[in-house]
Amino acid sequence: MSARELITEHLELWTGAVTKKSSSGRVSNGKVELTGIKKLRELILQLAVMGRLVKQDAEDEPASSILESIDDEIANLVKQGCIRFPKRVPSVDDSDKAFEIPESWQWVRLGNLALHSEAGWSPKCHDTPRENENWGVLKVSAVTWGQFQPSENKELPDNLTPRPEYQVQPSDFLISRANTAELVARSVVVPEGAPRRLMMSDKIIRFVFSQHVDPLYVNLFNNSSYARAYYLSVAGGTSSSMKNVSRAQIQALAMPLPPKTEQHRIVQKVDELMALCDRLEQHTSDQLEAHETLVDTLLGTLTQSEKATELADNWARLAAHFDTLFTTEQSIDKLKQTILQLAVMGRLVEQNFSSADSSPLLQKIESKRAQLVQQGKLKGSSRQCISEKIDAPFNLPANWSWVRVSDLLPDFQNGASSRGDKSGSEVIVLRLADITNLQITLNDPRRLLISNSSISKYAVREGHILIIRVNGSADLVGRFIPVEEPFDGIFCDHFIRMRTDSEIIDPRFFALAGSTNLVRSRIEDLFVSTAGQKTVNQKHIGSLLAPLPPIEEQHRIVQKVHELMALCDQLKERLSQATETRNQLAAAVVEGAQN
Repeated sequence: MSARELITEHLELWTGAVTKKSSSGRVSNGKVELTGIKKLRELILQLAVMGRLVKQDAEDEPASSILESIDDEIANLVKQGCIRFPKRVPSVDDSDKAFEIPESWQWVRLGNLALHSEAGWSPKCHDTPRENENWGVLKVSAVTWGQFQPSENKELPDNLTPRPEYQVQPSDFLISRANTAELVARSVVVPEGAPRRLMMSDKIIRFVFSQHVDPLYVNLFNNSSYARAYYLSVAGGTSSSMKNVSRAQIQALAMPLPPKTEQHRIVQKVDELMALCDRLEQHTSDQLEAHETLVDTLLGTLTQSEKATELADNWARLAAHFDTLFTTEQSIDKLKQTILQLAVMGRLVEQNFSSADSSPLLQKIESKRAQLVQQGKLKGSSRQCISEKIDAPFNLPANWSWVRVSDLLPDFQNGASSRGDKSGSEVIVLRLADITNLQITLNDPRRLLISNSSISKYAVREGHILIIRVNGSADLVGRFIPVEEPFDGIFCDHFIRMRTDSEIIDPRFFALAGSTNLVRSRIEDLFVSTAGQKTVNQKHIGSLLAPLPPIEEQHRIVQKVHELMALCDQLKERLSQATETRNQLAAAVVEGAQN
C-alpha cells in the first residue's frame, strides 16, 4: 500500500481520532487535538527514514560512496585552509541500529556528515526584536517549531560589535541545545531568501553538511520519533522544563543515510504528503468549527426562548438531531452549561404556582436581618430593600426574585492559615488538591494537629458552601463547592466558607448558579490578579447577582439538573470509549505500516 493510499483508505480514522487537550488547573478548556492526523504525520516521517516511503533506484550511487566523497571533500577544504579537520565520531555499531534499512543505505553518525559545527554567542541584547536591517540574535524559539522563524530574535545594542561569523546562512542546519524535554534538540534548515544579519545565540548549534548530504533530509530524521527517543535518553538537566544536550551528543546521533538522489526524493515526497496532511487538518478543523457554531446556535435558541411553547419547539428541533450534534466533549460541555442556564432562568422544571412564591423567603430574610440588627451583629441603616435597583439580566418567573448574595445574609469565613498547632486534635485540613470536578474527594487527605478553638472556627459541615478564594486559574477561582456529605474537618485559607439558612437557599442550587455564565462572567470582572494568582474576597461574593426561586422549586431544580448531568456524563463516557477505540485503531494502523 502506497503512502497516499494509506492516508486516503483510512481517512475517517485519521480525522476521527481526536483527544482532549490537557490544560492547567482542574477545569478543562475543552479544546481538542487532532490525534489521528498527528499520528499520520509521525508515520510519514518514520516510513521516510526507514526507506519505505519512496522506491529505491538500483542506479543510485550507494550511500557508502557518499562517506568516501565526504572524506575527500573535508581533506580538500582542510588543505585549502577553509576549515580545520573535524573530529570524527566512532562508527555505528549494531546496538545503535534501530531498524533494518535498504541495502543501498548506510548507518552513520550525524557528526560524520558535517564539514564543521559551532555554537553562537550570548551578548546582552534588547528584549525586543530588531528593527529594519539591524543586527539581531536568534532566540531558541526561532528553531523550535519545525520551520525557521527569523522574527524570533533580540536586537543587538549599538554599543556591541556584531560577529558576522555567527550570521546564519541558507541551508544551515540549526539545532537547539537547551529547551524543554519535548523541544530540546529540535531543528530547522534556514531557507533560501532568509533575512540577513541574524546571528546564532549560544543555545543554537549550526551544522554545515557536505554537498553530498541534503540538510533537509537530516532535518527530517532529527525530528522523527527515533531521534526524539535518543535525545530524551541523553539529555541532561534536573527539570523537564529545561533540558540540555551537548554538541558531542548531537554528533553521536545514529541515523540512516540514503543515496544522495534518494534523499532528495524522500524530502520531496514528505513535503507532498505533509501538505496533504495540512489540507486534511484544515478541513477537519473547519468541520469542527462549523459543528461548534451549529451547536452554539441551536443551544442558544433554548435560552433565548420567550415562551414555553417556543422552548418546547426549539427543544424538539434539537432533540431530533441529538446524535449528530453532541459528538464531541466540547459540545456536551456546552449542553451542560445550557442546562444550568435554563435551570437558573426557571425554564427547566414546571412552575407550581399553587405553592408559595419567593415572598415568604424574602420576608424571612427581612425578619432575620431585623433580629441581627437588634442584636448588634449587623448594621441596618445603609441597606436598600431586596430587589430594588437591580438591573436584571433576564426575566424570571413571576414567583421568583432577584437577589444579591449579600441579601441572603451569608456567614462568610476565610480558611485557616495554620500549618499545624502544638496541641489539639488531628483532623483533615481540606486543600485544593482534595477538589476534583468541583466535588470533595478525600483520596489522599492531609491530617494535622489543630487546636480545638480552630476546629470550632473553621469546621466544615454538610450544607456549607466552600468558595475557592485564590488560584492561578481564572476558570477555577470563585467556584462554589457544596458540602453534600458529612465531613469532619476544617478548610485551609485557599477557601471561603459560606453558611446560609437552608430554609431560604438550597446550597446545591446556589452552587449550580455559581457555575453559570451569569456568575462566572461577573467573577472574571471582579477577581484581583497578583503575582500570577487570582483572588476573590467576601465582598466580591456578596455582590453577585442570583435568582431566588421558592425553596421547593430549588429542590426540584437540583434533582432535575443532577439527572440531566448524569445523562451527559454517560454520553461523554460513551464518547470517550469510542474515541479511545479510534485512537487505538489509528495506532494499530501505524504499527502495521511500520512492520
